[in-house]
Amino acid sequence: MTLRIKALMMIGLTLVGLIVALLIASQTILLHSFADLEEQYLRRDLQRAVNAITGQTNIMTISLRDWAYWDATYRFMQDAHQTYIAENLTDATLINLQVGLMVFVNASGDVIFAKAVDLARGRETALPAGLDDYLAAGSPLLSFADQADDVQGLLLLPDGPYLVAVMPVLTSEEQGPPTGVLIWGRPLDADRVAALSESLSLSLTVRLFDDPVLPDDFRQAGLSLQSPTAIHSLDTRTIAGYTLLSDIDGHPALILRVDTPRNIYMQGQTSLFYFLLALLVASLVQGAIMMALLEKTVLARLIRLGGQCASHRREPRLRRARAHAWGGRAGRSGKHRQRHVGGPPGVSGCIAPGARESGRAGRRTNG
Repeated sequence: MTLRIKALMMIGLTLVGLIVALLIASQTILLHSFADLEEQYLRRDLQRAVNAITGQTNIMTISLRDWAYWDATYRFMQDAHQTYIAENLTDATLINLQVGLMVFVNASGDVIFAKAVDLARGRETALPAGLDDYLAAGSPLLSFADQADDVQGLLLLPDGPYLVAVMPVLTSEEQGPPTGVLIWGRPLDADRVAALSESLSLSLTVRLFDDPVLPDDFRQAGLSLQSPTAIHSLDTRTIAGYTLLSDIDGHPALILRVDTPRNIYMQGQTSLFYFLLALLVASLVQGAIMMALLEKTVLARLIRLGGQCASHRREPRLRRARAHAWGGRAGRSGKHRQRHVGGPPGVSGCIAPGARESGRAGRRTNG
């Protein structure tokens, strides 16, 4: 292996090692940072979605306050007069308020009026199944520590989840004692979720926590009251955030999913690709420059010096080979040996001068 090849291999291996180290570091640090940033934005979007659902209840509570703190409602709780029903509790009124469920419960715990409407179809419908269980004594809908309290939350009924708001019924001056409670409910159905999704510009999906056909990605989220939020990648291009929504009793009720494209992470991968490409080009240019400088300042001189040293090492061997060849011919011809006492032509420099003079003296004596 020549010196040039060795030097080229050393430079190449050094650059490859540097690129691999930077690749590992960038994968570990840069892409991890992009993933963390992506997760932060997704958690923010997830919180926006939760706030939007809570906001639906808050908006409903604002309108509910006007009805619950009203002298007409206060008297209706006492006499259940039909005029109040005819004037205020029409289908159109509930639809305009976007209230799908309205229940009046007096101070004795008796339901004096209840009505449900299908907001999508715009007509009255049957009361949702399972509502009676939340109208019994001890229900969180009927328990108030103070007359100024209100109750908000999620009611999970067999017909589907409802956002509910409850307030005690007081006079217009907010004086008591309360004559009962007024319950409003708004279904959190597919239409409501789609409207929220459009208003937030987010992809929202709501599933029951105990749904027997819950999709795999919801199950893999592994949500619980102790760990109510999770982030998972659906694929290389989509990431999803999951959060647990509890009902009014504090039990797990719904799982809300927000999924978004992985734009941040994919941009990080693109940036990393171009960074590594630029690094590779720079490394090749740097390696070529280093090889050229090394060739000019070191390798060329070392190769020339090596050639000279090799020439010097070969010269003694050539001399010995010539001397050996000459000695063999001299043994076959004594006359030839006498004429060439000085040795074979071309190697006279390797024979001592004294031997040369001795040979000359012997020739003069014989003459």
